[in-house]
Amino acid sequence: MFEKAIKAFLDDKAEKDEAFAKKYKSEKKNIADCCKFIIAEVKKSCKGNEAACTDEYVYGLAMHYYDEENIKVPANAPSCRVVVPGDMELSEEDKKEAREEAMRRLKEQEVQEQIRKERQKQEAAEKKAEAERKRREAAIERKRKEWENSDLLFNFDEGDQA
Repeated sequence: MFEKAIKAFLDDKAEKDEAFAKKYKSEKKNIADCCKFIIAEVKKSCKGNEAACTDEYVYGLAMHYYDEENIKVPANAPSCRVVVPGDMELSEEDKKEAREEAMRRLKEQEVQEQIRKERQKQEAAEKKAEAERKRREAAIERKRKEWENSDLLFNFDEGDQA
């Protein structure tokens, strides 16, 4: 279905645009390689294993494939499932399940984000506490040295805990 959708778009574009029609007829290029190129480009731009693209973006990549002379097409396109608009009809139950799955994923992402933020807060608090501990130790050490360098026999300074 993906190749058919791309071919239908490009056929229509070639009918309406003579300059593009010449590039589209090139024997160096074909629909299968065009689709491999599109899939590889989408894979590069996606985060994780899922991507959603507008029709304009995908068709723009198809046009780019035919417009450019030196396009690198991977030997094999990354393995994936491409859903083409109109490619499938979902039952109401399937739509409900898809919505529930999307909500579950969204909640999971929100929980992970909250955990990440809490972890950052905790790390910041730990760093602050460590810096405060080091500051106190340095102050105690300064006072100890002051006392050692003084001629006093006793020093009852409240800050000195040595």
